Amino acid sequence: MKTDMIENVLNKQLSYTDLCQALSLKPATGNSKIAQIEKLADLCDIQKIPNSSKYIINKIYNSEERALIQYLKAPQQQLLFDSVLYHCFLRNGDSSLYLSNTQMLAIFGIINPNFQYTFSRDIMETIGEEFVYMADMTKEVYEILHQWTRRRLENMANRFIIMKRRGFRLYSKGLNNIYSSPVDVPTDSQLEKRCQKVMIRAIEFIFQNDKYLVRDNVTHEVVSFHWMPEGLWRKFENKINELTEEEFSAEGYNRLNLVTILSPAPQDIIREKLENAEKRLKEIGALNEEAQRKIISSKAKALSAFSEDQKKKYIEYNIKKNPPIYFRNRLIEIEKETEE
Repeated sequence: MKTDMIENVLNKQLSYTDLCQALSLKPATGNSKIAQIEKLADLCDIQKIPNSSKYIINKIYNSEERALIQYLKAPQQQLLFDSVLYHCFLRNGDSSLYLSNTQMLAIFGIINPNFQYTFSRDIMETIGEEFVYMADMTKEVYEILHQWTRRRLENMANRFIIMKRRGFRLYSKGLNNIYSSPVDVPTDSQLEKRCQKVMIRAIEFIFQNDKYLVRDNVTHEVVSFHWMPEGLWRKFENKINELTEEEFSAEGYNRLNLVTILSPAPQDIIREKLENAEKRLKEIGALNEEAQRKIISSKAKALSAFSEDQKKKYIEYNIKKNPPIYFRNRLIEIEKETEE
């Protein structure tokens, strides 16, 4: 398939039939349709719009990115991914897992606790000038890691091992402004509907144009977000929290986060799937470091601005299990030094 055909449908939300027509593909059904979409996903970032039958293509991959995707598609990577999630489901009983994007990366052993701090340039600057570049690098690394995780989850969803949907998590502040244990909002509840109201109002207030929004072609409703500058994301978060505090004043909640909800098949099926996966793997553990290094050391254009030394340092501090320092501990030390 020629990439110029894909370019013609970039950032357009299309039904499967319209997508096939635009790309001169023969419409398929069942497993053939799934295989067709997966083959297309080797060439471009294609996503199914949540709660819709439509698809959107966000970007076309360059040759280095396509090579990386082929590496990550290796059967062993999916088996490792599946196995880790099966273990999580068995530990969690029949309950669904509520996971933020960084939590998903963490349970698969792809990142360490430092990673979440690199989203903030201010925090990196506080820790040390030599760490500031990590905030810029995380934008690119996160997209690669999140996309990889999303595709593995979609593979599981296509096999009906999991059901995947969006959800909400609420927090309240206790003593010393420390957030309490989070409350995962039950699906199809009145609490969830109130969270939806908060999110809709925050989007309407903050985003004056569509530069960072993905909208449905028919309803024009927001269905997803593009990556946005840290300052704008902070304004968005602050507005969400302000509206959360107003909506939930009686309950005391003042922070709202989006999460992904993964609902498993019955436990007997999960056990059966785990046994089958383990038979095909020599050992089960965190998704191997080689995959992590392959992602970070990718020659993809997005990471070409960073030197090999910067990439190695990034891996050492944010990917490996035992980093030289933990950013959280360093921030506590800096705060104590400031008080003195």
